[in-house]
Amino acid sequence: MKREALHALVLVAAVVLSGTALPSTGQEPQRPTFRAQVELVPVDVAVLRGGRPVAGLATADFEILDNGVRQTIERVVTDEVPLDAWLVLDVSSSLQGQALMQLQEAASAFAAAFAPGDRAGLVTFSHEVLVAQPLTGDLPAVRTALGQLRAGGATALYDATYVALQLRHASDTRGVAVVLTDGADNASWLTAERVLEAARRSELVLYGIGVHEAAQAPRPRISGDPVRHPGSTAAPPAFAEPPAFADLPQYRFLRGLAAASGGAVFDASFATLREAFARVLADIRARYLLAYYPTNAAPGWHTLEVRVPGKRVEVVARRGYWQR
Repeated sequence: MKREALHALVLVAAVVLSGTALPSTGQEPQRPTFRAQVELVPVDVAVLRGGRPVAGLATADFEILDNGVRQTIERVVTDEVPLDAWLVLDVSSSLQGQALMQLQEAASAFAAAFAPGDRAGLVTFSHEVLVAQPLTGDLPAVRTALGQLRAGGATALYDATYVALQLRHASDTRGVAVVLTDGADNASWLTAERVLEAARRSELVLYGIGVHEAAQAPRPRISGDPVRHPGSTAAPPAFAEPPAFADLPQYRFLRGLAAASGGAVFDASFATLREAFARVLADIRARYLLAYYPTNAAPGWHTLEVRVPGKRVEVVARRGYWQR
């Protein structure tokens, strides 16, 4: 079975490297775009105050340091940019029965709430990884694919996340992946460290949903602080207590993904999955997309720091990027 999972990874990598275009699903609505250029560096940013998104910020409110050097920000936009979102869903044996139905309903509602011009794709995993629906603007097709899911097998969480990261191409859209699991990895070829390194090098913003029946409602920050993203540098409030299951391996992995990419992690029970997906989409819609031309485009790793000077806010973004 592991050979099948490896085959899926090799197959996806071959498609990505070959640049093979996915079949068109027909003419899609046009929306304002954020054009990608070779030198342009996009940075997807969450700005929070007391755990709530801060709206109404403009270019002059932000400051970006690239390798410690302040940059000139070319543009700041919010939800005008089309969204490319991958659903990376656990369909291992623990999802059989009612749990799978609740997942299908919640993920379908997530896709149904997309705006014209947005696209979605579906990656599922058990002991094998499957691209069940390539990225498409045909959202009913995504919901159809969700309705055809079947659960069974082990959990190749790391391999599936890596596949989603490889599916992201340089684009004029904003890219996110929502990785959902209710258990620890027990079937991957890749290590968590290898996948986290890939996440650090990607432009994809990663959201995690950890499912545990002890969760009462979707908590936005399972790192022990209910009002901040894992990438935030703000100190947690003294009263914040992490749930007892927050130190399970899958939660540590999801927190690592969020911290590397500037995303967030939510925990939920199967009964509250729909609310968790709605919280994820609201978080995505409230983000800012910044872009700049780096003054030093030397190859290698560039550290990033995004600030909003003079305002008492938390700023969450990826911590760097790889310049080829």
